[in-house]
Amino acid sequence: MDILPNVIPPMPQCGITLAFPQKAVKLMPITKYEGQTFTKKVFQLEECWFVNCVLKECVIFYAGGSYEMVNARFENCQWKFQEQAQRTVLLLTQIGLIKVQQIPPQATVNTGPVN
Repeated sequence: MDILPNVIPPMPQCGITLAFPQKAVKLMPITKYEGQTFTKKVFQLEECWFVNCVLKECVIFYAGGSYEMVNARFENCQWKFQEQAQRTVLLLTQIGLIKVQQIPPQATVNTGPVN
């Protein structure tokens, strides 16, 4: 298990140092998918690395962690926001930056050309 650092270095422009309690973090395995088309599958976004992939009618869970994708296309996928991502969507909705009807995006989402 990796331990997150408990102090973020000071930001010279404003002299602020942020301190957090140490927290054990379990690293998730990452699976690379390349040049594939998936239909009606379920993925946890933080556990996937999509390269030149198409996902059709899939369910994508996202909890707010790091992810990788290059030239991935999402067609009629259902997005399920969890944990930090869910709280972020709620905040953006409450302050009016996104509208309720925009959540979750059901239309095609394209991150670039698929080869």
